[in-house]
Amino acid sequence: AGKRGRGLHKKGKGAEKLRPSLKARGNIGK
Repeated sequence: AGKRGRGLHKKGKGAEKLRPSLKARGNIGK
């Protein structure tokens, strides 16, 4: 549910660049 609130389902890589922490927590954006 966290990724949906941050809009990762829409901006895959865009969110990763803005929030590197999410990328490090298991590549949710990918």
